[in-house]
Amino acid sequence: MQVTTHAFVAMTTPCQLTLHGAPAGLARTIEAEVRRLEQRYNFHDPASWLNRVINTRQTSEVELDMETARVLHRVRTLSTWCQGAFDITVGTLAALRLVRDPEHYRQGHAALQAAMGLDAWQLSDRQLKLPHAATRLDLGGVIKEHAVDVAVTLAKQAGVAAGIVNFGGDLRVFGQPPDSDCFTIGIENPRQPSEVLFGLTLYDQALASSGHHARRNVLGGASRSHIQPTQGDTLPGWLQASVIAADTLTAGLLATALLVKPLQTLPPDCAAVLVAEDLTLHPLGSTA
Repeated sequence: MQVTTHAFVAMTTPCQLTLHGAPAGLARTIEAEVRRLEQRYNFHDPASWLNRVINTRQTSEVELDMETARVLHRVRTLSTWCQGAFDITVGTLAALRLVRDPEHYRQGHAALQAAMGLDAWQLSDRQLKLPHAATRLDLGGVIKEHAVDVAVTLAKQAGVAAGIVNFGGDLRVFGQPPDSDCFTIGIENPRQPSEVLFGLTLYDQALASSGHHARRNVLGGASRSHIQPTQGDTLPGWLQASVIAADTLTAGLLATALLVKPLQTLPPDCAAVLVAEDLTLHPLGSTA
């Protein structure tokens, strides 16, 4: 069976498709769809649909298209389950990105509390309600993972027998590779990213990892993890979280949530491995 590999860069991350039995042109079709999603939901592009329609809205209500409504309903369900540990209103904190003084940052963060969290946005069918004018949605922790799931759907619809869709380490496998009955994925060492710390075996599943080492931002005059809580300012002591789920959006959202708030359980059919400061591994979930 012919194997098609296709690599490109989108959403600031390397993307790779490995497809077994893909028809000609499919990889380019998938790439085009990923770039459409990138352009539409880019928080950092003032011209994106997300910023034009939602983040610079003139009223407190926005009528969504079906695609966005489906994604946000899923995000709402999972965010509620993890008690707001994953919060798309974190985009509100962009208003403080130029604040260097720690005390001014703390005061600004406190002043924006009402504009963040689950109470700052409501969703009914296709109607999005944002009562606070300062609320901004950042779907950076959602759309890349959604794009992986969309890519897998397109591949399956085209009759691809098996494959891996990997966008910057957030990935999903489907089918059975020709030389094995499963896919084995290596997870990087957060202290030495060029090294593999452990491996996970996947069967028609998704995997996403999140870590404080991946990216740093200067906020309030201090270097901070790119993963920031909107409620409070403390984080649990995990370096990295890797989550297995049925879809990549779920895996990615939960991986981020685990780094914001300690969770004692996971939704059914999900499992996680948490990496502590001393690099010890802590499994979580019934299938871990």
